[in-house]
Amino acid sequence: MRDEDIQLLHGQGVISQAKEKTDFQLYETHISWVFVGKQYTYKIKKPLSFSFLDFSTRQKRKYYCEREIERNSRQTKGIYLHVCPVYKQDNALWIGNDHEEAQIIDYAVKMVSLSNDKRMDHMLKADKVTEQHIEAVADQLAPFHRNEEVIDKGNDAEQMRYIFQDIVNVKDYLTEHLGNEAGHIIDEAITVSNNFLEQFDWLLQEREKDGYVKDGHGDLHSGNIFLYDKPVIFDCIEFNDDFRQIDVLDEIAFFCMDLELAGREDFSQHFLRYYLTLNPCMHSSDEEKL
Repeated sequence: MRDEDIQLLHGQGVISQAKEKTDFQLYETHISWVFVGKQYTYKIKKPLSFSFLDFSTRQKRKYYCEREIERNSRQTKGIYLHVCPVYKQDNALWIGNDHEEAQIIDYAVKMVSLSNDKRMDHMLKADKVTEQHIEAVADQLAPFHRNEEVIDKGNDAEQMRYIFQDIVNVKDYLTEHLGNEAGHIIDEAITVSNNFLEQFDWLLQEREKDGYVKDGHGDLHSGNIFLYDKPVIFDCIEFNDDFRQIDVLDEIAFFCMDLELAGREDFSQHFLRYYLTLNPCMHSSDEEKL
């Protein structure tokens, strides 16, 4: 779909079922358009192709819609519902109501809408997050990590170097828009990363042999967590298995970093301590450096 199709779809009400008619807010991410209603949310993937993602054809977008539901349903029972076709007939566009004369032009993921008041990053800004919330996230995440599939794919330093150095692909763009300093920062980050990976390659391979590389979430930050009585951890990465199939320490370090970015180093430390009581996965000072 194109931007003009999305605007037309939004203007026509998104869906055709009378029982679901409501006002939808349209949000745009780098890779998706998202229609958020009071009851349901519809997410349409953009026709994009990058080194780490390929949504270039309608069939690929359908596949990754199905993949998104399947992978996210591991932690969000009843939130991700099903894949809906996007139909077009003449100048009319709609989601989900079958019509034998209409053409399917794309696909959308249908989800139950979640309250932004419960989104963790919003609650952090409003100083409404407590240690009990932090522990509840760990209570859900630790058994997920323990029970998920162990991945054995040769997750050594060379592979991690390849994934990290994908940032080089945006160096020219960042330099153009942010100045030469952005390019220098990328170069320095790659140098530091290469040195670190060379030093600890042995440990990364040892941890994989010990079963710590799991099929996890891949994008665990406070914007992807809703703090209901049982936290909802959603929007895991579906478009690239390598980004999701990582060492559990990588996963929780990213979340801790996000908490620290929000100014809550105390929550970061509390989460790490509590999580490790539930899923002991860090046993040495070298592993702390990871």
